[in-house]
Amino acid sequence: MLQQMVVEETVSFRHVHGPIPPASELADLDRVVPGAAERIIASYENQIAHRQGLENRKVNSDIASEKRGSWQGWSIAICGLVVAGVMGYTGHDRTAQLIATVDLGSLVTVFVIGRAAVLHELRRKRRDEASSEPEQEQESK
Repeated sequence: MLQQMVVEETVSFRHVHGPIPPASELADLDRVVPGAAERIIASYENQIAHRQGLENRKVNSDIASEKRGSWQGWSIAICGLVVAGVMGYTGHDRTAQLIATVDLGSLVTVFVIGRAAVLHELRRKRRDEASSEPEQEQESK
């Protein structure tokens, strides 16, 4: 006598948006492991604080670096103009003109390129924000 065995298997998938499970799952987990929901939320809050701290340090470091770079650039430019002035005063007019032209031309170039880079970054961010808006609208519906 041959018996036939039927095996039924059910597989379910659930897609969750965000780092914290839905409240119903947190409640179920909290029933199984008391305090688990609170620990999960506290862990998420700690991660946010850590990430924000890193972002703040990065921004402050970038600001300090930009200030330092600006002062160094201005120092070099002033030195170049002083050298050009001394060269002109001592009778080396052509050399003084060349040094002053290169010095001022370099300053203008740095500022123009820097400004263009900032504008390019702003355009890229706006484009990225505009392309992510439809996704956010679909998630909220």
